[in-house]
Amino acid sequence: MSGGRVAGAALALAALTALAAPSALAQVYVEVEVLENSILASFTASGESIDDIVVWFEPGGATISEYAVDPGWLIADSPESVRLYGNMLEDGHTVKIGVKLRGEAPQIYWSASRDSAEVQWGLLLAPEPDAPEDTRQDTTQPSEDTERGIRDASEFRTIPGKPTPGSAIRLVGNGFGPLQELELTIGGNRMEPLKTDAAGGFVATRTVPNTLDGRVDFVLTDRMGADLQISLRLGETAEEAHANGADLAIDELDSTYHQGDRISVSGTAAPLNAMIWELYGPGGNIIAVKVVTADHTGAWSIPESIIIPLNAPLGRYSIQVNDGDQTMESGWTVESGKVIMLEPVRAVFQPGDTIEFNGTATPGEIIYLILQGPAGDELALDSWTVGADGAVWWEFPTSPSLRKGTYTLIVSQGTEREFVYAGLGSVVEMPTVISFDKVNYLSSETPDIVIAGTPGDEINILVLDDTDTVVHRGNATLQADGRAIYNLDISTFSSGVYTAIAQRGTVQDDQEFGVGLSVGASTLDISARVDHKPGDPILVLGTTSSNVILTITLTDPDGNIVQRVETLAGKTGMLTEQRLRIPLNAESGIWTVRAVSGPNSDVAELFVSEQTADGLAVRVDDSSGQPIIVVSGTNQVYVTVTISQGDVLVVGAQRAYLTSDGTGQLPWGISIPGQYTITAEARSETASTTYRYDP
Repeated sequence: MSGGRVAGAALALAALTALAAPSALAQVYVEVEVLENSILASFTASGESIDDIVVWFEPGGATISEYAVDPGWLIADSPESVRLYGNMLEDGHTVKIGVKLRGEAPQIYWSASRDSAEVQWGLLLAPEPDAPEDTRQDTTQPSEDTERGIRDASEFRTIPGKPTPGSAIRLVGNGFGPLQELELTIGGNRMEPLKTDAAGGFVATRTVPNTLDGRVDFVLTDRMGADLQISLRLGETAEEAHANGADLAIDELDSTYHQGDRISVSGTAAPLNAMIWELYGPGGNIIAVKVVTADHTGAWSIPESIIIPLNAPLGRYSIQVNDGDQTMESGWTVESGKVIMLEPVRAVFQPGDTIEFNGTATPGEIIYLILQGPAGDELALDSWTVGADGAVWWEFPTSPSLRKGTYTLIVSQGTEREFVYAGLGSVVEMPTVISFDKVNYLSSETPDIVIAGTPGDEINILVLDDTDTVVHRGNATLQADGRAIYNLDISTFSSGVYTAIAQRGTVQDDQEFGVGLSVGASTLDISARVDHKPGDPILVLGTTSSNVILTITLTDPDGNIVQRVETLAGKTGMLTEQRLRIPLNAESGIWTVRAVSGPNSDVAELFVSEQTADGLAVRVDDSSGQPIIVVSGTNQVYVTVTISQGDVLVVGAQRAYLTSDGTGQLPWGISIPGQYTITAEARSETASTTYRYDP
């Protein structure tokens, strides 16, 4: 693959020269492979570890259409950058980033940081100089061309384009001889030499002597004595610019944004002046770097809106704009608009690990969790009342034989519902999810359909009426944050219940919504099966008026509402609702399902009894070659398991969660032969068994 091209760009195949001198304790080596419009960059840490890597490029007509990274890292992306964070690249280890570009590729940069401090940065790709017509050389003598630092295609520039005395500037060059040292003078003042990288490019920072003014020559000279110069007129100093009203400014931004929002950044500067714009995350880590230029009136703006990813860390974000004289800073706080905020502690777990989730939810309300496997099978159920601090923590132990893929934790509380994803043995493959901001609309309104999934996916959108006739077709492309907002025109829709479907290949999701439905039913009658046990789903059936909205609540024996949902009845007036579920820790007694629509309501009573069991039991299943502890015979959410050898506790308390079939499994990573005692506890019940491990 190496030696190819990306829209006229040459590849760098060695460690790249850093903008600032790399840390004495940490260094990064980079290799790049190129195939057509794709690049694969390998970053290897040397010395201390690295916890943040960014690949980005200046605006130049290209965007990142796809990317792929090694598993285990969190990702923040934009059309012009990909950032890896949330993991540690240890000494001697390598992480790879693959990027596919759309359009003409500009120079591509990279940077690596540790603890929010930049360690090293440089060029991945630079414009390729034209090859000479005849490259044959006398191999018995050193090639003069290998000694030439300055060539016909060599060029360099300064950022900003109009430096000022005493200011720090960036020098960016390409088309030079690879791995060459170039002398630099600014206005006759000899500066620290520059060194080109393996691609013949360089990025460096130098300070313009404050004794200079007017027009100044910036001159590069190679070891053969050839030189290349640009002549620039120095701009006003900061004090002069302030006096002449040419202040750099950032237009006012909102103080708070939410995940998924878009932010437009603009401001004013000296006309036609170039500036460096940088975005920093909550930990002070750099997320994106852009070069922007003010127009002839002094106005500037970032070409594309900033999209806050749905998985963006919450906290304070800041932007800095520097024109060489002045630095202006602004920022905002990213808050979640969600009631339920739950995330896995890692993006990818391995079979045998314990999958852990933590976050927050509404204090004092019951939270319900259902864990589904890659095939959609229910693996665990749980529910409890969230404490006063709102903290939520939940875990699920896996076995080495458990199927690899994407695991979905469905979390609900009141009318709120969230889907949280974790990968087991592989990165998460985001499903396609469709949702609305409410259940019923007037025909004069325009519903915003929110579609979430994998960035770049093309989604087909269908809308069916209650006779399954397609009444609308459309499509949407998921943006860099993994979602799209589709504005649905319902001005010609008659009153009724409709189904919106989002399709991507064979994968789809659907959601019902209403148009012009009434909030008051003239008749209402519901029913449900009487006998239930903790954890059972509730199927509510009924009849009501046509085209109405209903609110259905589940109430415990003490009169506390533990769950509430809104549902719809179409033109037939038939009602089917199955989102309610008896909590796993439900007390015995009479529970109530109440349906309300306007002034009318109806009630169905349920009797919840404790699950009967033959008693707590524990055994060891080693049929797969790896021992698995199996517990059963209890109606508790989980069983606590300990393992001892004689009087020595070998494995401390571990939880085995019970699934819908009444059993729970706990993988046992045993390696030392011997006889063990396994003890299981669930409230006042205790069971134990012995097991001899003799591999």
